[in-house]
Parts: sequence; structure tokens; C-alpha cells
Amino acid sequence: MSNPSYLVVSGGTGANSIASAFGHSPAFVLPVSDDGGSSAEILRCFGGPSIGDIRSRLVRLIPLAENPSTEEEKERLAIHSLMAHRFPPKGEENKARDLWMEIVEGRSFLWDGIREDKKECIRAFLVHFQTLCLRRAHKRFSFRNFSLGNGFLTGARDLFSSLPSAIFLFKAIAGVDQTVAVIPVINTNQTITIAAHLKNGNTLVGQCSISHPTSSKMVITSCSSPSRTATPLRDELEIPTLDPNTEAYGDSLNPTDNRNGLSEERSPFETNIHQERKVEGERNMSLCLSTEEGVKKLVEEVVRWKFSDGKSIGQERLNGLNGLRRDSRTFDTHVPPSPIERVTISVGGGIEAPELVITEEEGLDDNVGYMKGEKENPLEAPVERVYYINLYGQEIYPEPNPDFLSAINQRDILVYSCGSLWTSIIPCLALRGLGMAIATSSSLKAKVLLLNSKNDRETPHYKASDYVKTILTTLRTYDRPTRSPSTWEAGRLLTHLVYLVGGEVEVDRDEIEEMGVKLVCVPREIHGKDNMFTVEAVEWAMSRCL
Repeated sequence: MSNPSYLVVSGGTGANSIASAFGHSPAFVLPVSDDGGSSAEILRCFGGPSIGDIRSRLVRLIPLAENPSTEEEKERLAIHSLMAHRFPPKGEENKARDLWMEIVEGRSFLWDGIREDKKECIRAFLVHFQTLCLRRAHKRFSFRNFSLGNGFLTGARDLFSSLPSAIFLFKAIAGVDQTVAVIPVINTNQTITIAAHLKNGNTLVGQCSISHPTSSKMVITSCSSPSRTATPLRDELEIPTLDPNTEAYGDSLNPTDNRNGLSEERSPFETNIHQERKVEGERNMSLCLSTEEGVKKLVEEVVRWKFSDGKSIGQERLNGLNGLRRDSRTFDTHVPPSPIERVTISVGGGIEAPELVITEEEGLDDNVGYMKGEKENPLEAPVERVYYINLYGQEIYPEPNPDFLSAINQRDILVYSCGSLWTSIIPCLALRGLGMAIATSSSLKAKVLLLNSKNDRETPHYKASDYVKTILTTLRTYDRPTRSPSTWEAGRLLTHLVYLVGGEVEVDRDEIEEMGVKLVCVPREIHGKDNMFTVEAVEWAMSRCL
């Protein structure tokens, strides 16, 4: 088959280097659940779907000439530099804000080479993003590690109330081929959150907690606080008491009644505590307040809740605080101290309150400053499955973007790209009815998995068959989540596995072939010495899958 059309399921960076290998008009499906880097701060302040992975792919798709000579080529290069620009992750916040204001006011060197008409068009959406920051000034949006492309897409998405419209605008301004489709896997304006259930029974909430968790440094010392009037701990910390008859405990808690979990309903407190846990939590709180050591532990737990990203559940020690998450729309939380702040909490009852010295290098959510390639600690246990959750922490079953389903019925080759398996690929597959759509597609001639050349934090000690089984199990399970899993044969969901000679992931050929999946081995002379997929290696492999 000459010039096959491709549908590529990938994360934001995993397929960037090989994007040009998929012909002239591929369709890229990307997750909207990333909560790290620049996206973390946008989600904290404004909510909405994560656009970091989408921005990364759009910037990669801007056509650039090796030696730009025409005005159009030079302008595309300037737009690329603008949209790809990222503020320094370190340094003073005031300096970052000054850089931002130079750009918004049109005084920055980054505007050089961009015609006035396009400059004002782009700047209008950056101005709208600034308006969003001013509307929520109490959240003190931080511009450290800020991506201008993310700011542009967020401003456009908010103004249009449509992420696809923002993507269309980006492509039109940057000169991206309109026949190239960039599809968010779920079409929504709500915040999307994933969770991972580990084999030891614990649950991690949020992509960062699964793929690259970070934590703030905290030092606790004890001292008296004579200058403050003692008040009840519940009042001081503004811990809400929830009535099971309120709307926070309404029918929307039932995942079978709200399978998409993307409704406009907003709970005053984002929690999954039932009445029994509430009573037990208050009992635990009373026990904690009876001793100074108990107070220290309680305050440590509260500060962890108020100043950290609060992503890991299943590790909180106090049921009374377990599940008290942040603002349901914007992950709202108390503004973290910067860079060092002493917090004294009076608890009354004749107990001297401990003083907390909270030290954070940048005074930010650590996920904001996370950069790809940083050292990562191993997971406490292997991942058993990844799923979507609603505002109350309950599992939901979203439907895929209709554009995704349309592409499945129009494209020739479906590619499960290389990248993070559990946080990039699986969130694009754990959707209702997707397995059936792939299995029954009349247009798909091949369904190909590009096997990672090495395992990461999410897939320690994985063999090639483990990657295949994870994809197959996910598609079968979420194809009809409220009933028994579907029984599609492996060959209906995945036909080929492509791997590199010299890769670190063990390829157990016999088990894979027994499942009915064909193997395509890319020799070293094709992919090079770096054991990484290249454009040439992917093109070579795709030609052998048809």
C-alpha cells in the first residue's frame, strides 16, 4: 500500500522525534490528564483539561525550513520560538512576571519577525490569559517554568470554550498543515484526572504521582505561641464538617449514574468521605489533640494536605483528613510559602502549638518545576491498572472524543507509540467502547505497537509480552466497563509489535506469537547505535507491517 494514513496514539514527547515518519496527514491522539510541569500551575489556578502534551505536539508540527530565506519561513520560525518559549524554572517570581509583561505588552524580542497582524492575534489570547490571572489573583499564578504555548492555548480554550477550536487556531496561525489532525482523547472543558491502583492496594492520584512524584522538604520544630489566641483546631484549619444530607453526598457520587463524570456540578468540598469515616475521623482527631506528640503528627498531616500537591491517597494517617482534596475545578489550595515561612497553629486545650518551619526551594508545587529526564525513584509496587476518577475520587468511564472514533474508521494503520505506557498510552485506551471500535474498524489494516527500548519507573522489569497484555486488558476491560470484559481476540486489537535490536526490554517471542501478534525486528543498521526509534526506523518497520 502506497501512502497509508496513520492514527497515532502517544504522549506529548514520546513520538515527537518520529512525528514526520507518519506521512503527510497523520492523526495524533493525545491525553489530557498530564498534571506536571507548566500544566500543573494552569490546572491549579484555572482548571480545565491539560494542554501540555497537545502544545508539545503542535509546536513539533510547525514546518520549519533548514535555511529560512522567505518572509513566510522566517515568520514560522519566529512563531515556533515564541510558542516553544519556556520561562526559567528557577529565580525570582518578580523577574518572571516582568518577562511575561514584556511579552503581553508586545515589547519582547520574541515578537521579532512576526507580522503585525499575527502578532496582535496571538497577543490577544495572551492578554486574555493575563485577564484570567487577574480574575483569580488570590491564587498568585506563578510564571516560573511557564510555557507561552500553554498560555496561548489556555487563553483560546477559555475564550472559545472549546479545546478543538483552540487547536485549530494554533494550527492556522503557526502554518501547521490543516490535514494533520491533533485530537484530544476526551473532548471536554473539565479537569481530567487519572489514578493508578498498585498491586499492594495503594492508589496514586494524578499523572505526576504515578510517573515522577516530587515532595517538598518539611522540618517541624516545637515552640510556644503566646502571641496568638488559642482557637479550636477545626476552626483554625477551616476543616469542614460535612452533612451526609448535603449535595456533596448526592446522587452524583454514584459512578453508574454519572459515567462520564464531566458534569458542571461543583461540590463545595471535594471529598469521598462517608458518614462512618467522618465519625471515625473526628474520634481520631480527638485522640490526636490529647497529647503534644499527637498534635505534632496532626499538624504535619494538615500541612502536608495544605502545602503539598496532595496526590497520594492511601498513605494519609488520619481518616478525618483523608480525601479532603482541593477545589474541584482548579485544584485550589493554600498558597505555598515562599521561600521559607513559619506557620504557628494554636490548638487550645492547654497544649502549646508546634511551630512549623516549611522550606521549599522555590515555594511552588514541585511538579511545576519537574523536567523530563530527572532522576526518578521506583514505585512502591507495580501498577495494576490506571483509570479515570471524578471530583469525588470515584472511578468513571469517559467516552472517547468522536473525532478519535471517526479516525479509527478512516485510517489505515493504528500505532500505539513508544512512550510512558501507563500515563501516556493507557489513558488514551481506557475509554468506553474503544475496544469495539478498533476491533470492528473496516479501514484499519494494521495495529502496531512500537516497543520502548528500555523500561521506566512505570514499567520496571516488564517484558514485551507485559506491554502487549496491558494494552489488550485495558481495551477489553473498558470496552464495556459495567459488564463482563469483552473477549476480542488479540489480533483484532493489536497485530504487530515492532522492537529494536539492542533494546533493553526482553522480547519473549514465543509468548507474543502464541497470542497471535506478529513481531517486526528493526536491525541496528536501520535504527542506529542509540537504540532509539528514528524516522527511518519507523518508516522501515511500517512498510513491513502491511
